[in-house]
Amino acid sequence: GEAEDRVPGGDHPRVRVPDEGLLEQLPAPRRRTRRRVRASEATRRPRLGVRERLLILDTWMRSKLPAKDFASLVGVSTHTLYKWKQRFSESGPAGLEDRQRGRRGSRLADSTKRAILLLKQAHPEWGQDRIHDVLVRTEGFGASPGAIGRLLEEEGYVVEDVPTRPHPPKVRRFERARPNQLWQTDLFTFVLKRANRRVHVVVFMDDHSRYVVGYGLHASSSGALVREVFETAIANYGAPQEVLTDNGTQYHTWRGKSAFTKLLERRGIRQIIARPRHPQTLGKVERFWGTLWRECVERAIFVGIDDARRRIGLFIDHYNFQRTHSGIAGLVPARVVKRRCLTRSRSKAIRRILRRWSRTGRSWRRVRRRWTRCCQTWCRGLGAAGCTHRKGPRTSTPTRARTNRWRIPARTEARRCR
Repeated sequence: GEAEDRVPGGDHPRVRVPDEGLLEQLPAPRRRTRRRVRASEATRRPRLGVRERLLILDTWMRSKLPAKDFASLVGVSTHTLYKWKQRFSESGPAGLEDRQRGRRGSRLADSTKRAILLLKQAHPEWGQDRIHDVLVRTEGFGASPGAIGRLLEEEGYVVEDVPTRPHPPKVRRFERARPNQLWQTDLFTFVLKRANRRVHVVVFMDDHSRYVVGYGLHASSSGALVREVFETAIANYGAPQEVLTDNGTQYHTWRGKSAFTKLLERRGIRQIIARPRHPQTLGKVERFWGTLWRECVERAIFVGIDDARRRIGLFIDHYNFQRTHSGIAGLVPARVVKRRCLTRSRSKAIRRILRRWSRTGRSWRRVRRRWTRCCQTWCRGLGAAGCTHRKGPRTSTPTRARTNRWRIPARTEARRCR
């Protein structure tokens, strides 16, 4: 197998050299990275002695060749030739001997070196950062990743470039916190089999609850029909804060402003336009098209456009009120909308009760006891057992109690709150 490690100067993997046939079978790389592998004896460059260096330097001076051309012939760099020449002119043949440059090797203890090499042999895929973390956590040895990289380099690991492939982009999901914050809209088309006629369906869906607030089936996909469906949805459920659309001509134009955009501006609604050729942005409504096709359109044979409009409307009612949705924890869209509306109404009742109790001047112990009883009542689905102002309705009757344990008489509770 391959052994992976890190390069001392960066976050590069360090691996042993695989078979050459395996490298030839790899696909064409999209990008390249660096890996450190153990070099073989044949690829290691032999260290030249004083006699060889003197012979190379004498041959270069006699040949009268430029340093760049001669260096490529003997396998050394131009900088090395000039360095040898300077040292020979200063100290003679003794200057060509190896000199110690700073500290040689790593300053790690022998026990630390053994632990590093044992970890590398046991886990060839680990890099210098991983070995550093394991040493600190398990053995308690303090070796920096750079020192580990230098030790592995001394043991014969070298860096090579190997092809890699980038990771696929991460899927990003979004969902608004409340109903009517964002609507998604899109168009879908199919052919009526019996009439051999193409029709178009437009849908407006609430992003939070997946509730279809408006739909229409027409013989054309004109922008006027889309705006008509949008106006009807606003009349039934109120205006949203934002509308997410694609780049279709019904919603967006490259020159000026479309009629749909002007309609949103008049109503104070913000329009969000998805990226071109990226249907994942409108993933919720695209998923609805798949559900509509598999569960209704694919199996049905419509008599005409009126029959298709009626039966698709019945399916959308089934989708809103009866069909469970895995994206909203197995609930139906209408239940999510109702639950959110109940939460908002209960929060108003909570604020009203707190204001009422704060005026009585009673102790916090009694307030907390009464508050706990009301919260337990709400959590068990018995309704809001609170009080209102004297001009309004006096009580709020609980709904279908499953048990009488937490039932609080509404009239008695209203009298206590006063």
